Amino acid sequence: PRREIPTFLRRGQDGLGSPAEHQLAVMRSVVMEAKPLWAKLRRYFEAGLTQKEMQRLLTIGDKPLRENLRYMALCGLIDYTPSAASIAGGKAAMAKRLAVKNVH
Repeated sequence: PRREIPTFLRRGQDGLGSPAEHQLAVMRSVVMEAKPLWAKLRRYFEAGLTQKEMQRLLTIGDKPLRENLRYMALCGLIDYTPSAASIAGGKAAMAKRLAVKNVH
């Protein structure tokens, strides 16, 4: 008897080529449904809003916003790279915390 192809390996009807691409698209849509904040963030990010504008609309702080953007990028949901100034500021803050910690 012929075996049935598992659902997650079937080729999608949405025009995606490989089963892996289809599975990835399904996983992305499930994540967006499970995390409404990420769905809003993605919409605002793709619309070109600044981080300050996104913070005001979502009423969240700058650190949680950056963390969510970073996690979304790691999941392949958006193409986000922190600015050089943001990276430098984070390194400076870490050095300051370490210096204060070593004094005590």
